[in-house]
Amino acid sequence: MAYMSDLQSTYRNNDGFVFTGRTRIKAIYVSPDTGVGSIVLRDGGVSGSVLYKIDVPAGSSAIYMSLPEDGILFKNGAYADLTTVISATFFWA
Repeated sequence: MAYMSDLQSTYRNNDGFVFTGRTRIKAIYVSPDTGVGSIVLRDGGVSGSVLYKIDVPAGSSAIYMSLPEDGILFKNGAYADLTTVISATFFWA
């Protein structure tokens, strides 16, 4: 069985780049905080186009989100904006 690409991960507990080059986010593992939060993923940095946004429920257990098909393509790097989230681990290739 051949693999299409090597999966890697980045842990974040604040805003910042998941990866600075062209990449595909394949899955996200989130540890929610006590308030309702959100994760916004942008292409290329803090002012880049929003390619993915999801609300995170308050005080829930950890959440694993697998993105369909080949994931989401970020041509200029994947930037994560975390709001009221303890941490998130992003799986990318």
